[in-house]
Amino acid sequence: AATTPALRSNWRCMFDSTIAGAINAARSSRGVSVTYWRGDLSVPITVTPAEDRYDADDGDGLRTTMFVRDYLILASDLDFGQGVVPPERGDQIKQSGEVYEVVSLAAEPAWRYMDPGHQWVRVHTKKVDTE
Repeated sequence: AATTPALRSNWRCMFDSTIAGAINAARSSRGVSVTYWRGDLSVPITVTPAEDRYDADDGDGLRTTMFVRDYLILASDLDFGQGVVPPERGDQIKQSGEVYEVVSLAAEPAWRYMDPGHQWVRVHTKKVDTE
């Protein structure tokens, strides 16, 4: 049976709402306060840390497994005072005395949207320093 544009729109709204609700629940239960830095600019935000495993092929058949720290961030929180900006490679997240840098992983970009409404981003990082 064919669906109408209105029905597809309703399903998308329900899907967006379900994803946002799940991410908000994770943020409420596991969220931590961090400082997000871009050069000399910073903003305090609440994020949800996530450990992830990435397998990469070096092109010569050698597979490397990396364990990285990802962060789930409300996209609208990334505002240094001139409007909301997307994450960038080289940005830093400081959490409990540890510094994580936003990085690309193998063929993946440094971040991606987590939901169709582009309210949440997942940012890939690696630990680069301890303060």
